[in-house]
Amino acid sequence: MRSTPQTDERSRQQIQRRDGSPWLIGATCTHVDLSLFQIIAGLRYAFRRALCAHRAHHPGVFALYDRVMERPKLSAYLASTRWISFNQHGVFRHYPELDTP
Repeated sequence: MRSTPQTDERSRQQIQRRDGSPWLIGATCTHVDLSLFQIIAGLRYAFRRALCAHRAHHPGVFALYDRVMERPKLSAYLASTRWISFNQHGVFRHYPELDTP
């Protein structure tokens, strides 16, 4: 999907909750928030340069990513040996030839 001012604004509105909650659904972190985190984390691995370039266009999505990353138990898990980091054999693989400069 190509990024346009209209789609950027729509994505910002979808992430910004009217009740002021920092989470997508409800008042606490849910599977929806964790799923979006996992997608963004995988895309950051697969398309590093492209995601850096789009961070400014989708601040709500990346703010949610940062909030999830700050959760103590998740941060501890990601820093542990139990977590299998992204690699070239998983769903998200790094494709340097497809990553925008």
